[in-house]
Amino acid sequence: MKKILFHIGDGIYPFHVGGMEVFNYYIIKKLSEVFCLYYTASQKYNFSGARFLRCFNVRPSKLFTPLQLAFHLILHPSIRTVVFSYSFAHWIVFRLYYLIAFLLRRDYVVVIHYGKDPDEFYARKHARFFKSARTVIAVSQDIKRKYDEIYGINCEVIFPLVPFVKSELPKETLREKYGVPLHANVVCMVGTIKSMKNPDTILHVLESFSSQELSLYNPFIVYAGSGEMLPDLEKYVRDRHLMDRVLFLGFVPKENVNEVYKMSDIYLIASDFEGTSVSLLEAMYNAKIIIASRAPGIVDTIAADECLMYQTRNEEELKRCFLRAIVDVRLASELAVSASRHFESVYSFQTIVDMYIKILS
Repeated sequence: MKKILFHIGDGIYPFHVGGMEVFNYYIIKKLSEVFCLYYTASQKYNFSGARFLRCFNVRPSKLFTPLQLAFHLILHPSIRTVVFSYSFAHWIVFRLYYLIAFLLRRDYVVVIHYGKDPDEFYARKHARFFKSARTVIAVSQDIKRKYDEIYGINCEVIFPLVPFVKSELPKETLREKYGVPLHANVVCMVGTIKSMKNPDTILHVLESFSSQELSLYNPFIVYAGSGEMLPDLEKYVRDRHLMDRVLFLGFVPKENVNEVYKMSDIYLIASDFEGTSVSLLEAMYNAKIIIASRAPGIVDTIAADECLMYQTRNEEELKRCFLRAIVDVRLASELAVSASRHFESVYSFQTIVDMYIKILS
């Protein structure tokens, strides 16, 4: 049985919550049924079929994390393939990864989760890392276009899907469970609360509602996730006396996120850019009315005739989309059905697993 090492560090669910972290969690569990799979991390996870190789959090991590990887590969010479999840990190890290693989004669696969354009300096420093990989996987068409052009490579697109399950509990039961008003028009944001996700935009829209509009449209916002901006958003809500219309759930286990979709009427994704958003895919799977920023990665995942789209960070346009989703019930229903059908026809977790098996074999 072929031995493969996933080098993940701390980047995995449930200790870190984001599209990349959740995807790594599920793909490792699934691939461990096929391969003799190892993973390097700072702590052990509940992977019954994968073998744990500890990497300690030692500073400077940009030097010691790669060195620990080299140590494990030397101790386990039968591991011939390494999988790297690529997101933003210091260029030295990836230069060292390339050197380690070259000197120890290991091949490696890179999975690009980072959707932002690399600047010229980083592009030069990372070139050899990408060009020397056996396979480079991009998690969206937008990422493939960028990295193919910058590095002259040919990325294979594999969406970062995870298995989804719908909640069987009634919406009313879930709203009572989480303390959400029964008759409110609920919009949810799911995922890490950080600046590139623009989680504050909908709060600015809420603040712009007149008392008459609040009474007429009855908006309510649910945030499912934690992150660097959460304390600032909580303070913003307190300072502006919006507590009765906003709920911060904090970290929600993946197994319970389906309840957030079930109790919500509308799903909002407001990011500046995305790879392929797992939360957006789950909203499509749950046939939610979707409001989406017209941003790279998002426009490659869902079509304009399957959701209500607005210019990123344009609060007035976002408000119009929000009101339209509430008022035009027929349109909202048609968009939700279209998005759900798109998901069913294109996205399959087992297909993704089979593609990884083929590459890693």
